Amino acid sequence: MTLARLAGATPVTYDLEPGTWQLDVPALLQKITAQTKIVVVNSPSNPLGAVLDEATLRAVANAGPLVVSDEVYREIWYDAPPTSMLGMSGNVIVVGGMSKSHSMTGLRLGWILASEAILKPVVTAHQYIATCASAFSQTLAESILADSEWNAGWLERMRAQFRTQRDAALFAIERELGVAIDPPCGAFYAFVPVPFCESLPFAKTLATDAAVLVIPGIAFGPLGEGFVRISYAASLEQIGTGLERMGRYVRSVM
Repeated sequence: MTLARLAGATPVTYDLEPGTWQLDVPALLQKITAQTKIVVVNSPSNPLGAVLDEATLRAVANAGPLVVSDEVYREIWYDAPPTSMLGMSGNVIVVGGMSKSHSMTGLRLGWILASEAILKPVVTAHQYIATCASAFSQTLAESILADSEWNAGWLERMRAQFRTQRDAALFAIERELGVAIDPPCGAFYAFVPVPFCESLPFAKTLATDAAVLVIPGIAFGPLGEGFVRISYAASLEQIGTGLERMGRYVRSVM
């Protein structure tokens, strides 16, 4: 939302259904006006780990305005591959990258897929923002994508590892915090309720008193209040230790 405001726009949020975190399409369509320029969709989601179904994505793709589909977590899934919005309409802009799927965050390599008409002004603007991704990161990405067998094996192993970490996190969340949440369908985050206090003071105190870092739900908008985002992109030992400390702190203040 900060980037939208810097561009002189007024961001408008839309609601998701708690628990499953699915999008209410009619409610979203009611928010679209003649002033709406872009709808941003993030599936699989950060911070929720939720994945939107194909029918929902198609409805958004054909709602009228440009649609930016943030699919940087698309290769991280557990039950079924998430649907891409690519090609669903001429208004869709797909954003992808290798930072999450191939642990290449620091190399800053990503891409945009859209129609030629949409990409032309994007390319023009990009020339004034950055020259290009580094030669090293481009060469590395080319080597990875050119070897489809190796890449498929990497992605399969990566998903299996995250599935183990997700299951360990969900077990520890229920054991230590007494909360059972639906398993995230993608990404590597759990959005966990902490109903007894505001999320920002909770996160600050948890960091100083228990040496555990979580992101307060309020950072993702007012509907995130009462939740914290927990990342399980860590070793099983770190997941267990972090949630044990978190549970000990919660029990001490309740």
